[in-house]
Amino acid sequence: MARRLKPRPAEQRDPFAFKLERHVFYLFGQIYGRRDQQLAKSLRPFGLSVPQWRVLAALVDLRTCTINRLSDLTVVDRTTLSRTLDRMERSGLIARKRVKADKRSYEMHLTAAGRAMFRRIWPVMSYHNARAIAGLSARELARLKSIIEKMIANVAAPPEM
Repeated sequence: MARRLKPRPAEQRDPFAFKLERHVFYLFGQIYGRRDQQLAKSLRPFGLSVPQWRVLAALVDLRTCTINRLSDLTVVDRTTLSRTLDRMERSGLIARKRVKADKRSYEMHLTAAGRAMFRRIWPVMSYHNARAIAGLSARELARLKSIIEKMIANVAAPPEM
């Protein structure tokens, strides 16, 4: 008996049959982009940008972090992140400390003003977080996180091409 092959998606048969709304990374981009637009509006009254929010959140969680690690965690390119950190340091939200083992590296940490800013912003961010996952059950949310974690692991490995 001949084995029956699964039909291939239209995009694999004909690359010109590509439809954005069927592409998972397009959908992720829509979530990310629209959320960032909304966050930017909500952060404006606090005098902060989305990259600054991401730095605050990372440093609240990690306490201290190098710029390389912050760039990975915040998904902000190093050039933008350097300017972001400079602004945050000038406004007293973060402080830098030279890494003893590597004199070229610095670790960033939140100042008391940075922690206070996080506490002020957190209710706004909680609202946006809740809004983004509204309608998802606890089980659906757990499954979604599991799927996303697998995808992150997949793209973290170097391609085999």
